[in-house]
Amino acid sequence: MSESRNILITGASSGIGNAIAHRLNANGVKLYLSARNLEKLAKSFPHGNNESLNVKLLGADITKEGDLSGIVKAIKEPLDGLVLSAGELKYMPAAFLNRENLMEMMNINFLAPVLLVKELIKAKKLNKNSSIIFVSSVSAKVGVAATLAYASSKAAVEAAVRVLATELAPKKIKVNAVCPGLVNTPMLEKASIENGIDISEANNSNYPLGIGSAEDVASLMSFLISKENNWITGQTVVIDGGYLLNK
Repeated sequence: MSESRNILITGASSGIGNAIAHRLNANGVKLYLSARNLEKLAKSFPHGNNESLNVKLLGADITKEGDLSGIVKAIKEPLDGLVLSAGELKYMPAAFLNRENLMEMMNINFLAPVLLVKELIKAKKLNKNSSIIFVSSVSAKVGVAATLAYASSKAAVEAAVRVLATELAPKKIKVNAVCPGLVNTPMLEKASIENGIDISEANNSNYPLGIGSAEDVASLMSFLISKENNWITGQTVVIDGGYLLNK
């Protein structure tokens, strides 16, 4: 059934962002989809920028101020939902960290999505009763080796969710985060190859229900951003296949 809602999704070219975009598109939601790689995004949504299909494709790097402002300007009517899925994962032991790679993780995973929300608030482009979804990670809750920069950026996201939920509650705007365990996405595959990590071993030993899929997380997101969610806000909802059960 078609839904008359407007939703912006960042990081929509792959992984979780792509999965939630296709799920909402199938329901007839009007979508603004952004990604750094516009060509890759267009391959996933070949009929994008066709007004009759309710999909607008935006090539943007949200860590760049000009691109971020361009997204806000491209939105012609207030949003009913916002999914902040753009992010990056890099494994690096603490001994090899420096200011540059710490800031790289903070910029893409924390600063950029928070600043996008801020700009949308200032431009009055979030409807009353709308929903905002950030993406955290179980890395923010347990001490996974070589994830100090990544885990810290995601812990900051969880703090931001609580504050934004408080500030936006008078407008009935819900703000939540999903907190996945390992999800089989191109980002995880790339990080695993670069660091020689066998994700199948983690699947067998640490995840009672196995490693998740992007569609698993998209299913949870679709509820949190739907009209059915009237009373959940300020929460980080774990979806991890049982990973945290014995932690």
